[in-house]
Amino acid sequence: GARPGDALMVTGELGGSILGRHLDFLPRLKEVRWLREAARLHAMIDISDGLAADAAHLAQESRAGIVIDAASVPISAAAHELARRSDGSPLEHALHDGEDYELLFTATPADAERLLTWTGAPVKIARIGEVVADLGLWLRDAAGARRPLEPRGWRHEF
Repeated sequence: GARPGDALMVTGELGGSILGRHLDFLPRLKEVRWLREAARLHAMIDISDGLAADAAHLAQESRAGIVIDAASVPISAAAHELARRSDGSPLEHALHDGEDYELLFTATPADAERLLTWTGAPVKIARIGEVVADLGLWLRDAAGARRPLEPRGWRHEF
């Protein structure tokens, strides 16, 4: 249900769940109910396979494209710690680590703005990109250039 022009939003912070957060999480059920009452959401998925992989799922099912703004992705302290221990950057961990169990969703720009300015929201919300008509998944850098983003993350084998 994601539509070109929609804002791409996420709850919480992403990456580094392998350091233990994946073993101690609460599903965002309360937050889903709040979001459904606060705005008209067009699409939603939980981030279990990794931000890039689940954004690709959302785009494919919506027959649309997604552009993620690199500078807007909320990166967890665990992703920074994991980057110090590995070859990947904090952003790479936020994009590709799985089991964050945060929510990735789309809404109109007006609803997105209302959610971002809502006082007393039950969870941190960030706008991390937009839905576009061109099919695919892209990462946009601070200069505005976009490049294809490989949807790495957990791959289900059937």
